[in-house]
Amino acid sequence: MRSLQFVIAGVAACFVTDLARAAEDGIYIGAASGQVETDDRLGLGEVYDDQDTTTKLILGYRPFDWFAIEASYFDLGSVTLTQSVPAAAPFRLEQDGWNVFGVFLLELGPFDLFAKGGAVSSDADLTQNVGGGAQASSVDEDKDIGWGVGAQYRFKRLATRIEYEEFHISNGDRFDFPKMVSLGITWTF
Repeated sequence: MRSLQFVIAGVAACFVTDLARAAEDGIYIGAASGQVETDDRLGLGEVYDDQDTTTKLILGYRPFDWFAIEASYFDLGSVTLTQSVPAAAPFRLEQDGWNVFGVFLLELGPFDLFAKGGAVSSDADLTQNVGGGAQASSVDEDKDIGWGVGAQYRFKRLATRIEYEEFHISNGDRFDFPKMVSLGITWTF
């Protein structure tokens, strides 16, 4: 009877070890969706619609269990003025871009905790109403930095992740840096 317990314990250990084995290294692709917020610096309160749904496409390479290089395209949606404010003309700020991050991972069985940071290239397009029904547009293309933290659960080659990112995008004196929370999946080849 005692040997049967050892066999069962051995089989269970092999199963757990298989689940907790090293991460699948290699090239991965993925997508994420979530919420982005771009606060105003003027302190005007709730006169802006500063939250939007975001999407992100991911391409990465994980050469080691503890490190990956990841590039993403992101769409940060738009910020608009929702109320009439003296001395503030109606406007629309649209933001998107791409980034290349180094990702440092800590494996905890099938879970990974990660921190990442790197370069961000962004476009901030501002369209503003001016007198007489005319509109003025400006585009701010910048190279900046960004960072993020997150966690993911791996099941073989498929992983689900949740992450927080902040992009130090130059989008005018009126707004803070965009902050994004997203939920996504990746597939390693």
